[in-house]
Amino acid sequence: MTFALWPASAFAHSERPTKAPDGTGSVPVYRTTGPHLVVCKNDTADFTTRIGAFPTDLRIRNLELYAECLDHGFRDLQAAVDHVTDAGTTIYVLPGSIRRNQALLPTPMPAIT
Repeated sequence: MTFALWPASAFAHSERPTKAPDGTGSVPVYRTTGPHLVVCKNDTADFTTRIGAFPTDLRIRNLELYAECLDHGFRDLQAAVDHVTDAGTTIYVLPGSIRRNQALLPTPMPAIT
């Protein structure tokens, strides 16, 4: 007995047309003051290794932000975004490995055997 498996048609909504920027926009001004939140992981050894080759001023600033983050910062970006209360808040994401929360990933389809 022979079976032919034909690919199923994919039905999807039509996409809206794309529009390239015309080049007349502007880049936001970099903010150095105002409210901020900090996101980091609590792996001090990894963090220290990642910033080890930074220029001294940048390394010191990262260490200050890391201490602040460990005290009252956030461990994931979404938590920081959810806690923004003031317009113009800056979120600093410090060096480290960010991994997806496996519980939030879609369940894979079972293999057809």
